[in-house]
Amino acid sequence: MEIFLIFLMFLSCFSLSCFGESKVDPRNDNGIYIVYMGAANSDNHAHLLSSVLRRKENAIVHNYRKGFSGFAAHLTEEEAHTIARKPGVVSVFPDPILQLHTTRSWDFLKYQAELETDCNLCSNSDSQSHGYDTIIGILDTGIWPESDSFSDKDLGPLPSRWKGICMEGQNFSTSNCNRIFESDIVLGGEKVIEGTAINFANIQKSPIYPLIYASTAKSNSSEEKEARNCNEGTLDKALIKGKIVLCDNDDASYSPKEKLEEVKENGGIGVILVDSMIKLVASNFGDFPMTVISSEDAMAIHSYINSTRYKSHRHRNPVATILPTQTVTEYKPAPMVAYFSARGPFYGSKNLLKANLLPLFNVLSIQLNNLRAPITTDSGSVATPYDYGAGEISPSGPLQPGLVYATEIVDYLEFLCNYGYNITTIKLISSSVPSGFSCPKNSKPDLISNLNYPSIAVSGFDGKESKKVNRTVTNVGDDDEATYTASIKAPDGLTVKVIPEELQFTKNNKKLSFQVEFLFTGSSAPKGDLFGSITWTNGKYKVQSPFVVSTSTD
Repeated sequence: MEIFLIFLMFLSCFSLSCFGESKVDPRNDNGIYIVYMGAANSDNHAHLLSSVLRRKENAIVHNYRKGFSGFAAHLTEEEAHTIARKPGVVSVFPDPILQLHTTRSWDFLKYQAELETDCNLCSNSDSQSHGYDTIIGILDTGIWPESDSFSDKDLGPLPSRWKGICMEGQNFSTSNCNRIFESDIVLGGEKVIEGTAINFANIQKSPIYPLIYASTAKSNSSEEKEARNCNEGTLDKALIKGKIVLCDNDDASYSPKEKLEEVKENGGIGVILVDSMIKLVASNFGDFPMTVISSEDAMAIHSYINSTRYKSHRHRNPVATILPTQTVTEYKPAPMVAYFSARGPFYGSKNLLKANLLPLFNVLSIQLNNLRAPITTDSGSVATPYDYGAGEISPSGPLQPGLVYATEIVDYLEFLCNYGYNITTIKLISSSVPSGFSCPKNSKPDLISNLNYPSIAVSGFDGKESKKVNRTVTNVGDDDEATYTASIKAPDGLTVKVIPEELQFTKNNKKLSFQVEFLFTGSSAPKGDLFGSITWTNGKYKVQSPFVVSTSTD
């Protein structure tokens, strides 16, 4: 395989970063402006070029079509302002003399040469083949052809596929050094692209478009807040046509999809939506380019817009590009509790952990992310059972959970009794009330904690006496004869006991009950919510149940 290597080097610089910010020196200003129009296939290029030539003959200095679309031309500052407002023009800026940042490149490269290199692309270890089929193109602001550095002594003939030209050194003296302009450097890049054997036409380009904040593109009849949120009918078509629009999403008047339609219908190219919450989940916006960013990211974009927008002497407008969507398959940390996930405790009673649907069986779950650290919420804080309930579901876990917390219809009917409904009302709600069922005489809200749910929640606990909660588990493991032992993870200040600490299942006895007892160990009850867990294991299966004990009834 032939390898083509192109080095674009400026005064022996390792990269373009060797140059400082482009500066316009009034004493050396050549009256030339570079008009940048983005991708090389710009439809407006020829039209704008011809309009300049009609106004001023011989105005065009360079015409760029290979790497990007644009041209360099002799323009007045007023003409540059006018062209900068034309459709399809990304930016217009004076042709600067490039200022150098370093003359130390050779020293840097010397140390780089001492590093070990990986020659995976070498066909063999023959030293005579090193560098074969390599073409090096040099663009430089401070060299001259007559330098001994460019002597071709002892070198072989030029490769037959070389498409470039050799520039002679006549009328090129040392006084010309460090005065070849940015427009000339860019033209050199055009020649490299034109002459190289690489087919640049097949390289996917990323078009660059003007970027505008929606608040500066409001229609005359709109309020600024409505416009910056890209609400329906608030944007000026003339101001956003052909541009990527930055939209806020801090009001609930319109959905993100409706904001997209507002930009799309007015000729916008794409949308950047600011919403830290929506950013946390994947969204499908159809075939129109749209991305969602956080408020922190938006601050950086606003800073960029403001820093480029008001530099009138440079006529540089903010720009953005549209790239293909990429799926991040190894995002870390993951998972995290989404912002729209229901939080506990259950709205109707703090004696239920979370507002999830009550499952018929236990689901094996985990509470660690892919960094082996506790799962976090969308805000980055460590999640609690109020956030994740019994944890993240394990897809294979439910197939062989070991133990399950089975619930029957009667369990839910007794829950309604403890919640405060009488049997007459319950029969209006449920058509499955067994004949002869009635609410227990001791029904009360505290007993909701006894619903045979995998998690445990106890509220309003004053600690003056212990609190006991009942649970029943069913062995669904491979072994009929199985012994499970309880382990407890409890916070400071709370003593938790499981009675009994060991469950011995047999072929004829697959259901066993246990009791969990909570007791404060200090002289006073801790404030707030206390979280922990109980795990049953037989060496093969681990069945974990989170619990929360709260001193509050609110």
